[in-house]
Amino acid sequence: MKQIRQGFWKVFVTETKKLLRRPLFLCCTVVFPLFCCFFFTTLMKEGLPEQLPLGIVDEDHSATSRNIIRTLQSFQMPHSLPTYANATEARRDVQRGNIYGFYVIPKGTGRDAMAQRMPTVSFYTSYAYLVAGSLLYRDMRTLSELVSGAAARSMLYARGANSTAHYSFCTGLMALGMMLPGLVAGYLQESVGYLNFFIIVTVLCLLTFLVAYLVPLDEEEEPAEVEEA
Repeated sequence: MKQIRQGFWKVFVTETKKLLRRPLFLCCTVVFPLFCCFFFTTLMKEGLPEQLPLGIVDEDHSATSRNIIRTLQSFQMPHSLPTYANATEARRDVQRGNIYGFYVIPKGTGRDAMAQRMPTVSFYTSYAYLVAGSLLYRDMRTLSELVSGAAARSMLYARGANSTAHYSFCTGLMALGMMLPGLVAGYLQESVGYLNFFIIVTVLCLLTFLVAYLVPLDEEEEPAEVEEA
């Protein structure tokens, strides 16, 4: 144990001297992270913005598209969801600053879902408004992942694959892992303040590194081939 402590101390001193000799390393590892923490905590000292206007381009007008819109309305950030006839009109409103992004549901989405084909949806955000665009991008990306997971689950179920149950279970866990933090994130931020909320999220991110370290990997195992239906 004593040798381990001495070796750790020697490595610590050596790396510290390297940081001091090269200011660029010191800025990248210490100064810049501290600046980011100070910048974001002071930028959002009153909390995250809410009720962000988001446009909807529903070209399908089916039960599937209406279900997608209702799911998007249940998210915390999107507030008013004006509908547009096409993406050009929505893009013009984004350029005018009336909305911060829009979600496009193309024609045939419901038909493709019923026919066990993977539907394609798209979404756009304006990074001229960095914070609003990033928050809406997160919600629309989450919705797209849920839509993709539901379609893929239906396709596997139709094929009768043995892994359908496993895939469905993991898809449910994925949705639950995104839903539960989203339910309590707003209340937690309002109760502890954005600075403490930022610290809590940063500390919890360390769990992802622990989980990645504990995942068993078999280097000799060949990647599985996907069978085409």
